[in-house]
Amino acid sequence: MENFDHILLFKTNLEAADQLQITELFNKEGITGWNIDLDDEDHVLRVVSYSLKHSYIIQLIRGCGFECCELT
Repeated sequence: MENFDHILLFKTNLEAADQLQITELFNKEGITGWNIDLDDEDHVLRVVSYSLKHSYIIQLIRGCGFECCELT
């Protein structure tokens, strides 16, 4: 069975218009593997990383004024 521990999932309030701001934020942080599922009611943010922690991503997103919590 494959391990997906490197895929971090978050519930957010991000919208399509916010993607440019998040792209710029993540580019500054060196985060390139991510996407937002705007079709999901939780606007799920997926971040692919073997080294980052959920708390760090939450801090980044909330620092921009958005809601973000770990999706379990």
